Amino acid sequence: NVGDAHIGFFTSVDAIANAKAEILESAKPDDVLVANANDPRVMFHASRFEGRLVTFGINTDADVEARDVDVRGLDGTRAAVRTPAGEFALRSPLPGLGNLSNVLAATAVAVTFDIPLDAIAERTASLRPAHHRGELLRLPGGLTLVDDSYNSSPAALTRSLETMASANGSARKGAVIGEMLELGEHGTRLHGECGRSAAAAGLDLLIAVGGDHARELAASAVAAGMSSASVIHVATNEHAVEAALQRVRPGDLVLVKGSRGIGLDLVVDRLKAEFA
Repeated sequence: NVGDAHIGFFTSVDAIANAKAEILESAKPDDVLVANANDPRVMFHASRFEGRLVTFGINTDADVEARDVDVRGLDGTRAAVRTPAGEFALRSPLPGLGNLSNVLAATAVAVTFDIPLDAIAERTASLRPAHHRGELLRLPGGLTLVDDSYNSSPAALTRSLETMASANGSARKGAVIGEMLELGEHGTRLHGECGRSAAAAGLDLLIAVGGDHARELAASAVAAGMSSASVIHVATNEHAVEAALQRVRPGDLVLVKGSRGIGLDLVVDRLKAEFA
């Protein structure tokens, strides 16, 4: 996959794709390349690969293809998956289309190694996110917390906000969003886009954490329609803890996501203690 993470070290996303494609320079004719058919940049480079190409994708012509996709908010995703070895019903507890794409990539690798489809389906149904990487925590005190505090990028944050928008059953939706680092000259624009995505997600509360880019995210959310009373900018994770504890209440659904350097795992830990 190719995204905007670490774009501060490159001139564009195309430059990131070119750098990732350098791995193909050492490929052998009998190697296998698993590629995302939904990503035109990936497929441009994959078309030059001389070995065996195995593609995966969602609602597109691919070797491993997901159709009839049912996105169920925080309750995961269902899909019919077609592979060269046959079809199976995918039931993944991981939310969002981004996670579905990752599952399809793993499925493509598994099929390449002749792993039976029933084994793939069984393992997929038991997937769980790694610590601080999208963990869904239903706390005893009534707070539902999406702990994605380990790291962030604009594309990943947008996907997380889309998942928040599709979630049902919570009285209020909120997000504690940390500034995203290593974006270079693209930072202001990308944080502004994420602020607009936050507003589009229908959030009732937004706490933006960090410096000028976090301030831009907050301002863009307000400009896109969020109430200024519902949007708070703070400079540090400690201040984010204070803001969250003052505003979050039982019944809320809260996403916590930011770059590793912002340290939003502190917010997660304090909310877990408060709603234990």
